[in-house]
Amino acid sequence: MAENRTFFNLRLDRRGPDQLRDDILAGLEQNQRLRHISLNAIKLVAARKDAALCDALRACDCLSADGMGIVWAAKLLGYRLAGRVTGIDLMMSLMPGLAQQGSSVFLLGAKPDIVARTRTRLLCDYPGLNIVGWRHGYEATDAEMADMVAQSGADVVFVALPSPRKERFVVEYAEACGARLLIGVGGAFDVISGQVKRAPQSWQNAGMEWLWRVLQAPRAMSPRYAKGLFQFAILVARQGVKSRSTQIAGLSRIKQFSLLAIVALMGGVLGAGSAWGQTVPAAGLTASAVMDPQNAGAQLTQQLSQLTATEGAQNSENVENVENGDMVRSVATVMAGFLRRWF
Repeated sequence: MAENRTFFNLRLDRRGPDQLRDDILAGLEQNQRLRHISLNAIKLVAARKDAALCDALRACDCLSADGMGIVWAAKLLGYRLAGRVTGIDLMMSLMPGLAQQGSSVFLLGAKPDIVARTRTRLLCDYPGLNIVGWRHGYEATDAEMADMVAQSGADVVFVALPSPRKERFVVEYAEACGARLLIGVGGAFDVISGQVKRAPQSWQNAGMEWLWRVLQAPRAMSPRYAKGLFQFAILVARQGVKSRSTQIAGLSRIKQFSLLAIVALMGGVLGAGSAWGQTVPAAGLTASAVMDPQNAGAQLTQQLSQLTATEGAQNSENVENVENGDMVRSVATVMAGFLRRWF
């Protein structure tokens, strides 16, 4: 299969999390500048309708795949990636190196108490880390916040503003900030501060962080994921049929489209791209399954059944959450069965 040079006209960085971390730290020592943004399924769909967001994704120096939906879709369309790189995981992996180098850090975004608690937690966990400033994401304009960063003299800025404001700030205000490295980290501060509980390890192992997030706020999150992931699936399916870059050329066009939609949607389900990601596949779901949808059906079905047995009871106090969780797990299980049957 021919290797595509772009992914929906975007140049996704092909490096894995470890290599990217090492390259960033080395670049800081050499005074190189970098603007980093992570791409997930929801953001890709939004960028098709938001010209400013699309421009920011194209203009950044490094665009990484945040979420297995992007990783799987990229593989189906002939764009090979080393793996998934989420904003929060990249941020946390950089901390020991930043502390050792003495690079100055600025935390930007989230609510006032959240960013303050994030600062406290990072200073506690990483002795020697030099946090020269922090600022919540309210009231001030982007230009004013960029001026605050510049006055601090920070080398590195972690931007936890909402999308698409975050992406635009990273690209449009990098020069005004004067920092060498700007990284969009989304809701990372909420997790680091302890405001938001991270998904249980078994859910992380199965790549089901998205489901944990939906179960925490089903009414607020379900419409976003349902609509966004459906549009993502259709987008990938159309592109796959159009380019014929997948490994199912022998099937009829209807079957090609159907299969691609199922795989793309399942890919979106297994990590729509949130702060609850992990840098490497954990023991519950093997690396071959995470990186290859052809092997994922059986393992995912097994993981989902384990989740139903071990985790479902933990939410018994919230009937609404349990009902939503059972419904989504059932849908995902059916889709996993499709993967096994088709591949």
